[in-house]
Amino acid sequence: SEVTIRADLRLLEEKGLLTRFHGGAARAGSDLTDAENQEVVLEDRYQLASDPKKRIAHAAAAMIREGMTVILDSGS
Repeated sequence: SEVTIRADLRLLEEKGLLTRFHGGAARAGSDLTDAENQEVVLEDRYQLASDPKKRIAHAAAAMIREGMTVILDSGS
């Protein structure tokens, strides 16, 4: 559950195993966080799970038919 995930992340952060930031978490000392603001560097986010993201995009595109409306949200 979301509550369990948040509790697990909090515990891992308290143990110094990861760094939490708005929208995510990364292994402590990872290249994924910018030390100044603890945000994931956007260029790195584009690369995270890029193959599954591409497969999802292709599957979603195959579902779109003429006359349908598609609403997109931002993300990496």
